[in-house]
Amino acid sequence: MDAVHMAMPKALYAAAEAASVKRVVLISAISARSDVATDYSMSKLAGEAELLFSGLDWPILRPSLVYGDGSYGGTSLMRGMVGLPLFVPLPGSGDFPFSPIHVRDLARSVRIVCGKDFPSRQTLEPVGPETLTLKDLLARYRA
Repeated sequence: MDAVHMAMPKALYAAAEAASVKRVVLISAISARSDVATDYSMSKLAGEAELLFSGLDWPILRPSLVYGDGSYGGTSLMRGMVGLPLFVPLPGSGDFPFSPIHVRDLARSVRIVCGKDFPSRQTLEPVGPETLTLKDLLARYRA
């Protein structure tokens, strides 16, 4: 994870600075916080720090679960789980909340933060309009 979330972005930011790029938009993860003690979240947070310490202007977007046409990342796992016959396996109690955002809405967020009048050096959490539990989200995918 460190190679993908830290080393590669660090090299990319150095190349961007060398090429006189003015602004970089980082799409991170909503779990990239110091109070989430997973290898994934710590690696994502360290990758964000590489951007913070660069000389670039930036906004960081930490979206919630991203969904759309097709199946990628976490939604692939969910779609696989709900496609099993008889029952849907449920990690834990299934009460963990998500505020899923459609990929088009996330793309719209990226377009907005790329605007010349948008203030830089902000970390934002684009989320969808509803908060659903994992149990509810899996039930919707199953339906």
